[in-house]
Amino acid sequence: MTASLQDVVAWLKRELNFFRVHLLFFLIVPLISAVIFWAANGRFHIPFIDALFLCYSALTVTGLSTINLSTCTAFQQAILFFLMCIGNVTIVAWVMVLIRKRYFRQHLQDRHDKERFRTRVTKKLLRFAHFNGSQGPQILVNGNDTQDPTSPGAIRINPADGIGAALVAGGGTEIGLGLALAKIPSPIDTSGHLSPMRNSQQSDRANLANGRSILSDDEVQSPTSLRESMEIPEAGIVANAHSFTSSPRSAAMPLQYPISPTSHSVRFVALPQLRQRPGVPTPRRQRTMIMPPTKSDTLDANELGMRGKDQGLGGFPGPIQVSAKLAHRFCPELYARLEKLLRSDGDKGMKWLQKEFENLIVGRNSNFNTDELDDEDLEKLGGLEYRALRLLSYLVFFYFVGTQLIAFTLIAPWLATTHQYDDIFDAQPRLVNKPWFVAFQVVGAYTGGGMSLVDSGMVPFQQAYLMLFSMIFAILAGNHGLPIFLRLSIWILTKFVQDGSTADQTLHFLLDHPRRCFLYLFPSHVTWFLTATLVFFTAIEWASFIVLDIGLAVTQSLPVGARVVAGLFQSFAVRASGFAIVSLSSLAPSFQFLCIIMMYIAVYPVALSIRSTNVYEEQSLGVFELPPEDEDEEPELGEGQGSRRERIGKYFGWHLRRQVAYDIWWLVCGIFLICVIERTKIMDDNNAPWFNLFRIVFELVSAFGGIGLTLGIPTENFAFSGAFGPLSKLVVIVIMILYLLSKKATLPMPMLKVEG
Repeated sequence: MTASLQDVVAWLKRELNFFRVHLLFFLIVPLISAVIFWAANGRFHIPFIDALFLCYSALTVTGLSTINLSTCTAFQQAILFFLMCIGNVTIVAWVMVLIRKRYFRQHLQDRHDKERFRTRVTKKLLRFAHFNGSQGPQILVNGNDTQDPTSPGAIRINPADGIGAALVAGGGTEIGLGLALAKIPSPIDTSGHLSPMRNSQQSDRANLANGRSILSDDEVQSPTSLRESMEIPEAGIVANAHSFTSSPRSAAMPLQYPISPTSHSVRFVALPQLRQRPGVPTPRRQRTMIMPPTKSDTLDANELGMRGKDQGLGGFPGPIQVSAKLAHRFCPELYARLEKLLRSDGDKGMKWLQKEFENLIVGRNSNFNTDELDDEDLEKLGGLEYRALRLLSYLVFFYFVGTQLIAFTLIAPWLATTHQYDDIFDAQPRLVNKPWFVAFQVVGAYTGGGMSLVDSGMVPFQQAYLMLFSMIFAILAGNHGLPIFLRLSIWILTKFVQDGSTADQTLHFLLDHPRRCFLYLFPSHVTWFLTATLVFFTAIEWASFIVLDIGLAVTQSLPVGARVVAGLFQSFAVRASGFAIVSLSSLAPSFQFLCIIMMYIAVYPVALSIRSTNVYEEQSLGVFELPPEDEDEEPELGEGQGSRRERIGKYFGWHLRRQVAYDIWWLVCGIFLICVIERTKIMDDNNAPWFNLFRIVFELVSAFGGIGLTLGIPTENFAFSGAFGPLSKLVVIVIMILYLLSKKATLPMPMLKVEG
């Protein structure tokens, strides 16, 4: 039984990685939660398919609901509350920080243990390597039958032991030079000890003691000249003394000559200078880039295909180019400021770090090349990054709790003291406690769950301005504003610590190299890009809400101020939480279509920013080849390249990989399946005003984008999905899970590849 369990554990460690664990968590936890949720049914019975739907919707923070949540028991509501908390992107990213911090600490501990073990072993070996007058250490070399292995202070060295044993033997002399183990004319006397040095060897020893080379520059340029200078017909091993450090990258350099089994001796020789500081480990390899073949940069601008009219839209500028030219012409100062703002400022972050670590090479996206760092600098740099991770492990958690606590503190006391909305709570099927309602509402806003214990959502609170602005803050803090607010918080903390202190260095490390530490923390220029994107999309939605819905009763019934605030709230909720402050089905079709577009593209600004700044995407191999520019082109499959079946399979596979890469196909398949399943309801003329293809598309885009907006049902307050049959609800659940798969691009590659 124990052996079988060990086999299972070994299989899991071999097959699981972070993404698989991540996916299994979002598959299994809702199943277990749904069973508990269904078993906790109260006066209002909830079918298991709806319990399953709600649990998946809560954990994926989609927010669609097929029932009125006010009919749930308090325990069932607590289950949904808990699922929204643990499924939030902040918690997922925080767990990744904790995992990385644990492995980082374990790595440092293992390194420290190995160093201590190496030190203990070296000390024990060096006890036998000591000075013996002017003759140096007594070293025995196997290969001579006359050697006396019992001589006091003698050290036995076999040729098979290699350079490490010879280094330990010579370590007592404290000569930090290279070492050559080679066959030479036997200088060993009959006692098995090193014979007295000849005159030339004595001068060599004097040169070594003064740090000078015993060979000329010409003689040390190649192993051949080295062997010739020592009159060695067959050479052994030559190593660089600087490479003998605790760094795992250090290595000896074996010369490809056989070692003779006859008598040997040991000589200390100076090796060529290697343009490096003493104690700096020699890199095992240098980074080599094999660039793909490129076209000549000196192409004629008048050549066919290179002319202006052959580019883009026939040479005509697109909307972005037109906007840039207009801004440059009419607002040159603003254009210059924005251009400077969007330009990468990565060099600023490198200056202070490279002052601390002169040999550190900071590459693209803060990819550190530490080959030239010695052990002390490596440990110092590792300690700095570990402190940054440790700070983040506290900061992110306090950010998660603190931002929601601010919103709760603003809303709860006000709502508890006002009686303006008492009749709304009294009208619910179950009595809803006000503080519990506020907590559920704030968590729904922060996580993007968008669920509400009041069946009509935010519609009754259209003029509750304190509540609306507090929830806008929660929506921003937990969704699209998370990278912005988190970086702002770290920047503010730098103003309260002493310049140059450990805390200051840790905070600036997070600001200068954020993507080494946290998934949703970006460099300055990327953060400004996200800010501009957030403002741009919000402005479009806000203006569209006001302009496109002019003359409609649902908006004209509101005072001007309430209408403006409602539009602002809805513009933030469309791409994040899914709360509706008005009946979306009563708004203009043009605004509904705009909501579909915004829900679909909601995840892309952050996801693309993650991909473009992913330090973990850099190749870790010393030699790698960049993918060719035309790797997406159709493969060349000639008639002689394999059988017809193989060529057809490769061609079909190439097309399939390209098409499946577009996640919209999953959405299209979901819509198609629901149209097949719900054919009767769609074709029923009585349902035509509300059960139609447009609403199906709206609902599935909302599920696929993880938003939770819905056009609803005329007779109920829950989502349009509540009108689906059980099989269609399962399709929507799959679409919500595919939303997680579409966010796979937001996980760093080591987390996808790291073995369990």
